[in-house]
Amino acid sequence: MCGICGIVDFSGTPDSRAVEEMNLTLRHRGPDAGGTHAFSTCVLGHRRLSIIDLSDSANQPMLSQDGTTAVVFNGEIYNFQEIRKSLESRGHRFRTRSDTEVLLELYLEKKEAMLDDLNGMFSFAIWDDREKRLLLARDRLGKKPLYYCHTDGRLSFSSELYSLLQDHAVPRGLSDQAVLEYLLYDFIPAPHSIFQGVCKLPRRTRRFLILRVSGHGSTGNRRLRKNRTTTRLKKQGCLSCFKTLCGCGSYQTCLWGLFSAAALIPH
Repeated sequence: MCGICGIVDFSGTPDSRAVEEMNLTLRHRGPDAGGTHAFSTCVLGHRRLSIIDLSDSANQPMLSQDGTTAVVFNGEIYNFQEIRKSLESRGHRFRTRSDTEVLLELYLEKKEAMLDDLNGMFSFAIWDDREKRLLLARDRLGKKPLYYCHTDGRLSFSSELYSLLQDHAVPRGLSDQAVLEYLLYDFIPAPHSIFQGVCKLPRRTRRFLILRVSGHGSTGNRRLRKNRTTTRLKKQGCLSCFKTLCGCGSYQTCLWGLFSAAALIPH
């Protein structure tokens, strides 16, 4: 288990200190190493639990050999050795024995089409500084978590909600839709989270988000298909409606737990 986080800000200089705080909050996910790396419009953070290639050369954020592309990665690519052999046959050279570097080299060759080749459990972020583009991706089953908050020209992301909230630009207001879904299902389906404006990246390969920037500002290209299994619920205006929707008769306890948890989150 590792932790990833970062901020992309096309409207100004990204907040490196916020990413450091986000990364520090993830230290329980990766006690072996941690670090950040800053580009002009992007800062990436990573906490590492060393599993494959225990050397320091496999620490993250990991940069390409020319320093223009970086990856932060949580998980494991089961078929990375096969992919590595294929890449080596096409002239790629590796500095480590890690699956992280295989991800990076595969991206340099195939861009987002790389996702077709991956077999594993993962969430990762790749920043391409030449194209000013961020790629976020998550595995088919959604085993590795990834949350993000996207506003005009700015995106922050993290493996955990509490870490994401160390970025003070992330809203703290509860989502009415998510509360209703929690009371119905005992969990909150993607792409929603308990906070308005904060999303979970949906599971499955090819569910990813791409951001581009031009010389005149930023444009977003969201390639996130809607989850058709999510029930669309009308907003309700009183606690009795929560009881009706929930059907368990324990809506006071549910709400107490939700709002007690929310009170622990820094404002």
